[in-house]
Amino acid sequence: MALPELEDHLATHGVDPALSNHMVQNGWTTQNFSVIVDSISGFTDEIWTELSESPISLVQRSNLKIAWQQLQPAAVLPGRELQTGAAASAAGVPQEGSWAESFAPKIQPSTVAKLKKQFLVDYPSEVLTPETMPSTRLLSLAHHQHGKQEYRWIPWKFRMTQARLEDMVIYQRPKVPKIEGLQLHQLIWDEPPSLDINNQGMGVNAIRNMLDVHNIALALVGSCHLQRLRAYSLKFMSYMIQRLEGDSGLRLPNVLEAQAADKALWQLIHDLVLDQQFTLDNAIHEVTHLRSDMASLLQPRPKDQQEQFHYDVEPTPLQVAIGQAGAIHPLIRLLEDNEQRIRVVAAAVLNDLASDNPDNQVAITQGGAIDPLVRILKRDEAPALVMAASLLKSLAAGAAAEQDSAPSALLGAVPPLVALLRGKTLLAQEQAASTLGALAAHSPPIQAAIVRAGAVSPLVERLHGDMMKGTAIVALRNLATSHAENQQAIAEAGAILPLVKLLEDAMPMVREEAAEALWTLAQDNLENQLAIIRAGGSASMVALLKGDSQEQATLALLGVAEAVRNGA
Repeated sequence: MALPELEDHLATHGVDPALSNHMVQNGWTTQNFSVIVDSISGFTDEIWTELSESPISLVQRSNLKIAWQQLQPAAVLPGRELQTGAAASAAGVPQEGSWAESFAPKIQPSTVAKLKKQFLVDYPSEVLTPETMPSTRLLSLAHHQHGKQEYRWIPWKFRMTQARLEDMVIYQRPKVPKIEGLQLHQLIWDEPPSLDINNQGMGVNAIRNMLDVHNIALALVGSCHLQRLRAYSLKFMSYMIQRLEGDSGLRLPNVLEAQAADKALWQLIHDLVLDQQFTLDNAIHEVTHLRSDMASLLQPRPKDQQEQFHYDVEPTPLQVAIGQAGAIHPLIRLLEDNEQRIRVVAAAVLNDLASDNPDNQVAITQGGAIDPLVRILKRDEAPALVMAASLLKSLAAGAAAEQDSAPSALLGAVPPLVALLRGKTLLAQEQAASTLGALAAHSPPIQAAIVRAGAVSPLVERLHGDMMKGTAIVALRNLATSHAENQQAIAEAGAILPLVKLLEDAMPMVREEAAEALWTLAQDNLENQLAIIRAGGSASMVALLKGDSQEQATLALLGVAEAVRNGA
């Protein structure tokens, strides 16, 4: 049966004609008004404010609720139960205490704005940008849990920033469903963007980022103080990056093992809050500082026999078979295809073939892949740009095998990669920085070309932020290695002071990388050695000697000591 016109329907139930007319002019219809909320309790002050700019009287609110009730599939008279269990199931709305599960309701933009405002009042030194702001789904999960006071573990695959979510929406490939065994709702609903948690493509920096954005999400919704959450993360990461002797026969936990440990720890936190009436702050403090569960779950594991005696990454049989079957040259031709999606897929397959496979790297380079990859960098959109840059990074690893042709061919990729450092997405910027760092490690001419193209300034800018610090440090270090002109250019761009400050970073790996970069800048360069001393670098490196970055600090101090011997 067709639904009545909204204005007529509201008039039937005693709603003020002026209010009805205002709602219709604002685009409200019978159809969208019938789904404005899931239940009567959903009519909050925010809803009333959206419906009318002027206050709505109590009588008019009651009339609007009755009008909404009459539009529901299982409408009943006021005073009776709104929906039976069967009606709720038919409507697809999960009931409290039922087995039906769904995603947390999407948090309203107005609520997010209020949370951000309060967060910046509580933590004035924090900065919220798309690169640090939790994604809407993560924030909705955290807000939903806080509302129920039920703090369960949030899967790592949902722990991403808003910028990362937007990038994934752009790059995510559509999935072809496997029809067998699928329910109807699985065909209708699209799978939400999520991270692929695995041991191959992720490392400690990825874990740190996921913990950080989770901390911000919980602090934003007011579940816990940010300092408590960061103390947990720092303790967690300290077990993930501890130094082990090479002959100990032990290894650190991998990504999936770390995820399982985090899940177990949050189950313990949940039980403390639910069963023993701990506050979330106290429960996290208990698990972080007073109990040994974290140390036990993240303790070093014994290496298996293959790990102990085979350190080189071997090419996979499938890589070898595809390369020997002659697939590389047709794939290179597809890099010139008229359709961008074909070029993206071809670059992705070639990237997989080149990964940790020197023979395929040389074959792809000799097959003429670099020129079409450079053209992709100059003309295509973000997905193809990122994939082309990633493939060029893989080819750089095999450049040493072709010292005459490979470096000169790779020179053409430098200008578009430097332009990509200021690209629209963080993913593209980070891939460009990573590829430029890899290119600089293999060829002095490319080192000079990268600096001439203007890469130093955007890389130094990244030293001041929270994102891409590690990638920028490695790229600057490789640019400065054994290259006096680049050492001077990087120092003149203002890199020394932020690098010295990063010697005191909370993450040990960042401290190590900063110490290595300072060492390359100080090597055989008296002016840079003096600049490091003036910036306080010597004191910071002495502190590192007492910690977990002894080797890198020692190397950097050798350069500083040389300056002292020369009369600094």
